[in-house]
Amino acid sequence: MRNEVVFACDMSALEPGQRTEHHDVMRTLFGAVVSVQPVDDGYRFMLEDEDEVLALVGRFIALERRCCPFFDFGLHVAAGQAPGLVVRGPAGVEPFIQAEFGGFLPAGGGFTSSGARR
Repeated sequence: MRNEVVFACDMSALEPGQRTEHHDVMRTLFGAVVSVQPVDDGYRFMLEDEDEVLALVGRFIALERRCCPFFDFGLHVAAGQAPGLVVRGPAGVEPFIQAEFGGFLPAGGGFTSSGARR
């Protein structure tokens, strides 16, 4: 069972330069999403299978966890499959994830009512 986590962002956690870097990382990382799959309390973002994209995942997590410490992150890399970044949070976090990252998805790559990417 998960411990209770406060579902609140700390907008002061990043310096202005870090916030700019974080925005750039999110734009590039989520621009490399090929599909989105709902998972319990979050989403799995399937990524392009490129070394540069995998390197961005680490930087994204390092920055995002400072301003949104309620997220749980996972990275799954398996032979013959696209890498997947999993972002989870407290119950009800899915609309927040859609709002936070959906604008960075490739054109036409928004979420459907089921949460999957179109």
